[in-house]
Amino acid sequence: MELPTKFEPITHIKISKQTGKPLSKETIKRYKKYLNRLALAGYPTKQSLLSNQDDIVEFIDLLFDPDVPPQEKTKNYIEKRLYYSAMFYALDTIDNRYYTTLYQGFQEATIY
Repeated sequence: MELPTKFEPITHIKISKQTGKPLSKETIKRYKKYLNRLALAGYPTKQSLLSNQDDIVEFIDLLFDPDVPPQEKTKNYIEKRLYYSAMFYALDTIDNRYYTTLYQGFQEATIY
């Protein structure tokens, strides 16, 4: 069986908590890129994100070498944040108490 190459379509409009306006097209495009990477890794739907939270946190951690030089840590930090932000974008219409493991992973990933 062939793995999906794209994440399921996102049909809701996400409102930025900072601006109170819909996310920009560029931000949505960036999030879709990271969601499609997750789809290639075997997580192509919102349900797969919710059902495999521990595996996804581990997957994201494995993508980045913890022993990189300080100048690379910032890049790792940004990349990890983008993976988590993309997932939170996809899961925006679902009560966040259902994805606490992803949120904990986000908190840990953003400490460097």
